[in-house]
Amino acid sequence: MVTIYERKPHERQLGLSRRELLKRGGAGALLIISGTAIISPEHAWGLETSALKPETMATLIQVARDIYPHDQVPDKYYA
Repeated sequence: MVTIYERKPHERQLGLSRRELLKRGGAGALLIISGTAIISPEHAWGLETSALKPETMATLIQVARDIYPHDQVPDKYYA
């Protein structure tokens, strides 16, 4: 036997409906999957600086490497 619960008009809906959950989950998954195509890391790095001396930039890159060490990530991604 199947019992279907129907909300009364005066009851508030708590949480998400199944349809809303699927819509939001699908949109989030699409954004995560296609996010790399929209935001290309090759165009996001700002290695060229006009306000900093080269020695200062090298020091900042070294500090970033010390705080977030990754052996296989080149310096250009820390800049």
